[in-house]
Amino acid sequence: MNEQQSKELERLPNLLPWVVGIAVLLLVGAYVWTFNQLPSSESPPAWGSFGDYVGGLLNPLVSTFTLYVAVKVWQLQKVELQQTKDELKKQAKTAEQQRQEQRFFDLLNVYYKTVGSLHVVPNPYAKADQKQTFTGKEAIRAWLSSSGGLWEFTREKGSYVSRSANDIEHSQSVETMKRMLHEWEAHQATEYFGAYLRTIEHILMEAEHLLGTQDLRYVGLFKAQLSRTELILIGFHLWLDSGAEKQWKQAEKYSLLSHLPSGDLRVALEDDLPPGVFVPQTDVPAKCS
Repeated sequence: MNEQQSKELERLPNLLPWVVGIAVLLLVGAYVWTFNQLPSSESPPAWGSFGDYVGGLLNPLVSTFTLYVAVKVWQLQKVELQQTKDELKKQAKTAEQQRQEQRFFDLLNVYYKTVGSLHVVPNPYAKADQKQTFTGKEAIRAWLSSSGGLWEFTREKGSYVSRSANDIEHSQSVETMKRMLHEWEAHQATEYFGAYLRTIEHILMEAEHLLGTQDLRYVGLFKAQLSRTELILIGFHLWLDSGAEKQWKQAEKYSLLSHLPSGDLRVALEDDLPPGVFVPQTDVPAKCS
């Protein structure tokens, strides 16, 4: 109920005395005008008839006005009740959105804790005073730096040619993938980073369920937290780990590797992973039939 409607409702009862007074004056005036030629009477029955005349005409008028006020109050209360329901729905929707956002940020906290728990000792057999332990995102970089062929492949540019070139056979890409898979398994990537990679998968899978149409915006915030070495690690995981294909759908929806540095690794991944993993799906050129 707005302020104007409230003032109108408060003003209606105040009009009743004026309506009754004006009606009485009109009725008495009409009576006098009609019967002014007759002598005045002191007979009680005559005055009783006059009272019946006034009451008989005035009561329906007062009843009608009262009914109008009651209907008006009912209409205004109905509007106010609907506005209250709409406001409650809006508050419930806002509360649900805040709850979903909080759950997503709880997942981000799990991500931060998982990253913080990472630790790598590149030379575990070195002397105690020569051992170095790396934690967090530095652990990923240290592991990659000590992974031999994997690290070298991430630094190469131009050595790997996309198999989309008509004059290049697929044997190069097959051999490269076999070599990278051997390095990936030999350096125990899944053992070191299995929990981290599962956390990434869980965040992407839960984002749409938790955030609905807002998922792209919030996943964008998450992607901004990923370092260059994290993107490289995730790229190798999507490419080499068995069973990682089930994550391609989420990786493609959110263009997870859109900021992966250019180089031979990106060229190789673009050969095997869906194009939406690297660019938003709206920007992917349509394939010719």
